[in-house]
Amino acid sequence: MRILVWCWGRRGGGPRYTLEIARALSRIPSLEVHLSLSRQAEIYDEVRALNLPVFDVDTFSGLYSGILKTLCFQKTAAARLIQYLEKEGIDIVLCTMGHVWSGLIAKNIRSNRRRYIYTVHDASPHNGDAHIGWKWILESNLKCADGVLVLSNYVREELIRRYNYPGHRIWVTSHGPLKINRHATCPVPLPTQPRRLLFFGRILPYKGLSLLVDSFNLIADRHDLQLFVVGGGNPGKEKSRLSTHPRIFFDNRWIPENELASVFNTADIVVLPYLEASQSGVIAIAYGLGLPVIVTPVGGLQEQVINGKTGMIADEITPESFAEALAALCTDTSLYCRCCQGARQLGDHEKEWNQIADTTANIFGDVFSMSAFSGAVTSNRIENIKTQA
Repeated sequence: MRILVWCWGRRGGGPRYTLEIARALSRIPSLEVHLSLSRQAEIYDEVRALNLPVFDVDTFSGLYSGILKTLCFQKTAAARLIQYLEKEGIDIVLCTMGHVWSGLIAKNIRSNRRRYIYTVHDASPHNGDAHIGWKWILESNLKCADGVLVLSNYVREELIRRYNYPGHRIWVTSHGPLKINRHATCPVPLPTQPRRLLFFGRILPYKGLSLLVDSFNLIADRHDLQLFVVGGGNPGKEKSRLSTHPRIFFDNRWIPENELASVFNTADIVVLPYLEASQSGVIAIAYGLGLPVIVTPVGGLQEQVINGKTGMIADEITPESFAEALAALCTDTSLYCRCCQGARQLGDHEKEWNQIADTTANIFGDVFSMSAFSGAVTSNRIENIKTQA
């Protein structure tokens, strides 16, 4: 079976996830794995080092180049991709993350012999993360997909509820650990050293920075804590508190791939005080490094964390509850060591991704055994949305 793993995103978790799933799938003898990616991807050279057949495209990096290249898209990249699929006899296209161009070409991917599987990371945009075309990209791909992959049961239920998407066409796989280099694997902090907390990623309203700072203030001095807030975005009214707090270190910029290791090497615990969530690639990075996490009880985060074994799930979405979880993990050495061990087990990179690849290969078989268009959701069904995304 010939598979094309497709992601045209340039940076962030999408290309990294694509690299890992392609690497794992390529270990399965019955699969011939091809890749399609952007030449502008931050980890382009790392993906090419897999030595898999690649169809790459030049994407865009700004508004004006985006408009210009999108106007020419159907006659350039789109046409070349379809030609590649036909020439190489691709049986299944797996899109690992949506792109504005995937919405334009999705209707041309499927054929009488070729299936299309689309990975949905979010069933609705998060607060602060919506953009023009977000909903259209999702709907365009759902209309054309023979099946959908999701990374949490939470997203599966949201797709069914919001879009009336048939549940038997949705498959759930886990988000495997994302591996970056680390100097040491989750050492137990010395009693004389501050416990170092890390909030990492894009700064958006749904990430709960205000809740984090409030909870941190409740216990930081008492338990000798430091907080590193690292990521691009507008912190809004929290900027002053983040910039002036003596125990908070604020690095407000996009962090390139080659700096990720140095960022996570500062951490003892990774914190996710989110107000909503589908799942998190930050947790996948933490587990890949053997770092425990603390999360709020929202969305798919609860599915990724084993409470008391890989980290802590706060009882409520309040500063007091989050502070209580923080204090427990920072003061109980046996609990901390147990969570480090649990995180390392889930971060067993090769084992976890091999299991995900085996599951995904079985899904390929299920989808490919269906008649050409039996799995697709009709345009009328998608347009009859129960709840606005």
